[in-house]
Amino acid sequence: MARSKVAVLLPRLSGHGGTETVVNEWIKRTNQDFWGFDVDFVAASSTDTQDWHVDSLAYLDHHVHRNRLIRLTEGTLFTLRYLKSTRPNIVVVLSTKLLQVVSAIRKIFRLNFQIVTWLHFSLRYGTGFDLSKISLADWHLCISSGIKDELLDLGIKKSTIFVIGNPVKPVSSSKMLSVHPVVFVYVGRLMLHGQKNLHEMFLGLKGLRSDWQLKLIGDGPEEEITSIKTELSDLKIADKVEFFGWRSDPWSACQSATAVLLTSKYEGFGMTLAEACARGIPCVSSDCPVGPRDIISPGKNGFLYCPGSVKDLTKCLSVLSKHSVSFNQSIITDSVSKFYPNQYFSNLRNIFRRFLS
Repeated sequence: MARSKVAVLLPRLSGHGGTETVVNEWIKRTNQDFWGFDVDFVAASSTDTQDWHVDSLAYLDHHVHRNRLIRLTEGTLFTLRYLKSTRPNIVVVLSTKLLQVVSAIRKIFRLNFQIVTWLHFSLRYGTGFDLSKISLADWHLCISSGIKDELLDLGIKKSTIFVIGNPVKPVSSSKMLSVHPVVFVYVGRLMLHGQKNLHEMFLGLKGLRSDWQLKLIGDGPEEEITSIKTELSDLKIADKVEFFGWRSDPWSACQSATAVLLTSKYEGFGMTLAEACARGIPCVSSDCPVGPRDIISPGKNGFLYCPGSVKDLTKCLSVLSKHSVSFNQSIITDSVSKFYPNQYFSNLRNIFRRFLS
């Protein structure tokens, strides 16, 4: 009996983001034949870096035109050829643009497959989504309960939505600092304003009366870095902040940390928070739309503060800097166990079986 086939259609990716981290985990499990399905990862529009799992992308067009319209046409034709030649049973799409393309191909050529969305950003606050097209899919995988709520608000049937989170590797716990100065860590894209909202983080830290240090691990456009350094200088806290740049293994730069910080205006999941908890590191995060609330249990593995409230943020940071609360590292690591790969992929495999029932 032929095995069912799954196609995961990828938009153009840089190779360094949180989405790529999760896709890489899916690819690894595919290579280990964990699924019980034949799974292809299709990058019709290539990727920004050719060193990103090129060998594992079964269908990859290396010759992508720079003109956007030509690139779109080539990508659509590439996808059409793939779907007609391989006849998958399930097609997973990571963007609403791909959803429209795949839906049209299925209708015009009368192909028989289930379409599943797997979107990695808030539908309401993210960019690049055509929400009017969401209903074209048969099923929806959500990386957070917040995205599920957004789908329900759009009129999508609850029975077609599955919250799966993201896979997070369990690792040896890092050492939490209990001495002064406390060390806070941020891992992610460097953005003074916008989604990542580092401006709020700096203001919250500025209000601390005790000594502290901040490690910034990540990169961003040169002008963004300049703006950040200017702000730090204006706030007179530049000497407390260290830039580490982008790291393939960011956690190697923070073997010891008091807490990981996230001041985003919105997220899709909050991978940094989950990865920190998997290492036994508590977190302080904005209670922003979509993501952090699925990961952070206040008092158990960190704190949530009211977005936009610098006073609330400083209060949370002060509790940590004064060592007024003691976190149990085992409890922190257990708090994200539902995202550990064995449990995550077992759940995912059962969901895919349901798509075919």
